Amino acid sequence: MHILTIMTSQSAGSINERGYINGMNKKGFNLSRCVSELTANSLDAKAKNVTWDVTRDFIKIIDDGRGMTNAELINMWDCQRENHSEQITTGVSGFGSKPSTKLASKNTEVIMYTKSKDDLYYKAVIPRNEIVSQGKYVDMINISECNQEEIIMFQKDISDTGTIIQFNHNYDLENELNKQFHYPKDIPEMNLRLDCVFGSFSNTNFKLVHYEKPEKDLLLYNYFHKEPNMYYTDKLDNYLIEIHKDPSGKIVYLRPIPYGGYEYITKCGNGHRLKNYCNSHSSQKFGELNISCGLLKDDNYFNFKNPELPTATKKISSYESAFFDGTNEELKTDIWYPSLERNSQYIGNINPLPRFKPTSARGDGKNCLKLSRLRTKVSYEVNSSQENIIDELIGIQENKNQLNSSTIDEGLKRMIEECIKDTTEKIWSNFEGLIQKFNNEKKLKLDNSEKLYNQLLSDQVSWCDLTDQQIEELKICKPLITNIIWDRELEKNNHNTSSDDEIDDESDDEIDDESEDEIDRESEGEKEEEMNDEICVEPDSESDSKPDTETEFKSDNEADYKSDNEADSKSDNETYSESTKDDDNTIYLESINIKQTELPEYILNLLSKLTEEQILQIKKSLNVN
Repeated sequence: MHILTIMTSQSAGSINERGYINGMNKKGFNLSRCVSELTANSLDAKAKNVTWDVTRDFIKIIDDGRGMTNAELINMWDCQRENHSEQITTGVSGFGSKPSTKLASKNTEVIMYTKSKDDLYYKAVIPRNEIVSQGKYVDMINISECNQEEIIMFQKDISDTGTIIQFNHNYDLENELNKQFHYPKDIPEMNLRLDCVFGSFSNTNFKLVHYEKPEKDLLLYNYFHKEPNMYYTDKLDNYLIEIHKDPSGKIVYLRPIPYGGYEYITKCGNGHRLKNYCNSHSSQKFGELNISCGLLKDDNYFNFKNPELPTATKKISSYESAFFDGTNEELKTDIWYPSLERNSQYIGNINPLPRFKPTSARGDGKNCLKLSRLRTKVSYEVNSSQENIIDELIGIQENKNQLNSSTIDEGLKRMIEECIKDTTEKIWSNFEGLIQKFNNEKKLKLDNSEKLYNQLLSDQVSWCDLTDQQIEELKICKPLITNIIWDRELEKNNHNTSSDDEIDDESDDEIDDESEDEIDRESEGEKEEEMNDEICVEPDSESDSKPDTETEFKSDNEADYKSDNEADSKSDNETYSESTKDDDNTIYLESINIKQTELPEYILNLLSKLTEEQILQIKKSLNVN
């Protein structure tokens, strides 16, 4: 005989607190992500200064943000509460601060102090040791007003509003902070580094204060927030991608076309194709993404002064060398993949892409630009709601520093590839245009210099008639022109001086034949004596080589080359040559007549056209200031 029993209905569904507490260790958090999460909370509070302060007894994170009211402080410690559902913040699920304080404290007591505008000072005591040991979370956190001693302590660190989270000192947290601020290159993943995660927050100062070490500011990796002229083509390329839902409920990613309409990626047979979208009037837009593509200028890659098309060399830029190890191939690949920013916070990289592979970057210079050098960022802004559909489409996880890019629609990934391809074409075409312009200008300068050079040699143009620009171009295009023209001008001016003196001598009726014979005899005697003297050049090194040219000239009238008090005591004809002093290893002109005198104006004019080194050597040898 069976007895029928009727059971009354019962309710079910509860939270196992011990399981919830222990599960915090398995949410993908580590110390790097804990430090990042707590720093992000300060940024959500609009802090302009975020300081990690390490003392012997405590480690504190201090910010000068808006602080929290009593109600906001209570809500912060509620499980899974959306604390910023109507705000554009870094938060996602209202969960991050719980596991972050648990891991960072190593399950010891944590105290939070906060002050908001026109409100009191509050503190929250989170007894992590008791929460873990008892397996109980509900009603375990005590919130109260600060006493006077605590207020004075708070005001030493923060003059107005803000928040302080205080941990008992532990070496794991201290070492993590030391690594983040002093040795970020040792951290293998970009989304574990504070300088990368918060690179776009350039208006906030991040600092580490240590009781035994100097203060250290965080240098932010901020590739996409430079002045436009710091990029090739003098700008970043920015593409807008609108997210629409068509009448059938399908999600489509549309790129506006400059002349009107949209284009999108659609599947055609076994492949995909970019085509015009015709249903935009009946589709519903509910979000958008911004794609930025660009390349910072780097003379080691493409130099504007001597432009050449880049080769297939996979190197990071000079700017990035300050942040990353350029020998790490895996890291260089990670940098190339499009970075993802959510509400200005770097989340991770979109990897892989359907067609573009960094391993193909070695093909040629253009492929290397597209698949290794170019940098791409995908960014968007959303309200921090747990039901945000864009976060789901992009693959944002509960721990927002994790990204599951495999869930991203292939149509969106291919649209990103189209943006990368378009920017590559623009930059490469810009390179080719700059090279063509440079070569045309170079050819024109060479042609002009060749023409001018021939005119100088044929005496159609005088050296002193040239402009500074013409002289500079000659020095570049005709390196030996300075010495050649210098020698020719000396010869020409000496010849002109001698001719003028001969004319003066012929017209001078006051000089009698006897005086002329006597002068001639004296001149011949002195000339013979001079020829018996040997002038030797002994260079001290290979650099002190024999001068290119030696100019000998005679003059009937030395008045242009000597001072007034020497005019009657020196002969009319002297020989000068270039030589070298053994004591100071400098070149000088060996000439009795002009050694201690000022040079004529025409020679000084010539000196002004020479290089600074030539002017210095010649003036020094002649004792001319």
